[in-house]
Formats: sequence, C-alpha cells, structure tokens
Amino acid sequence: MLSFLCTGSILDQQIEIRLNVKIPQTNGIEQITIKNKAETIKILYSNKEGVFQFPRSILKESKNYDIFLTSIGTTGMYLITLTISSPDKIEITLPKDYQMRFGRAVCPKCGKIKDVYKIKHSEAPIMTRQIIKGDTSYSPIYKRFYYMGDVYSNLDPKWYCDHDDIFF
Repeated sequence: MLSFLCTGSILDQQIEIRLNVKIPQTNGIEQITIKNKAETIKILYSNKEGVFQFPRSILKESKNYDIFLTSIGTTGMYLITLTISSPDKIEITLPKDYQMRFGRAVCPKCGKIKDVYKIKHSEAPIMTRQIIKGDTSYSPIYKRFYYMGDVYSNLDPKWYCDHDDIFF
C-alpha cells in the first residue's frame, strides 16, 4: 500500500510576474492578459506592489500561453510565453530591448525577421488594398512599415510580427 504526504500541490502554486518600468512619469501597469492562440484565458490585475499573480493550475501540459500588456492607454503588447515549466517568479523590464538583425527586430516569439515590420504612427493610418483571387483585403502594412493611429504612449510596441500576429 502506498501513501503520500502532500503539504501543497503544484495546482496550489502561484506564478508571479513583476513588470519593472524604466520610463519616468509612467503610471502603474495594472492589467495583463493571458491568451492561448486567439482565446483569452484570463485577465489579471496587479496587486498593491505591482505584481500579477495567477494559479499555475491555469497552465495545461503541452500548451503555450502568451502574456500581453493590456493596461489602459497601451496597445496589447506581447511580453512573454509561459508553459507549465515556467519559473514561479518572472521579472520583465519595460520598455524591452530586442535583438536586431539587418535593421529589424527579431520577433521574441518566432525568432524571425522576415515578417517583422516597424510601427509608424500617423494621423490617418495608411491602408493598402489587396485583391487575391477576387477577395479584397485591407492591410496597414506598406513598404516595410505597419501604420497605426497617432495616439500612443511610451509603452506602446515598436514592432509588429505578421507571422505571429503580435505587437512587441
């Protein structure tokens, strides 16, 4: 006969994420979103110390969970991907510095530069029209830039990866 003594299980453990902001005069960051592909799993709010906590039980085996900064006044910026084996405490410094190659940032998710575009802010974003096999689509990507509206903050992303459909 086997018996086990459990003082706490992995399901009770918390993962803590702390965001360190290096920009002076930036309000606190109070919201991040956890997604699995396009599905929102959970929206988290920080505690008084600016730490986000969530139960490890949210994470399932063999799935990746992307964490996005979604506080008011910011565009959903990709921060990190978590798995079941991620550490219990994670610190992320903002704004993030990205590895550069051939004048473009390397996507932190897929590690490629092929579909990475620098974000440009303009009063009226440029949209290009593409007609492929009779289907019309519109894209904010034009001549190696991703055009966004004029309103932005210091924490908004500087790059867009079309392959992963993330801002970083």
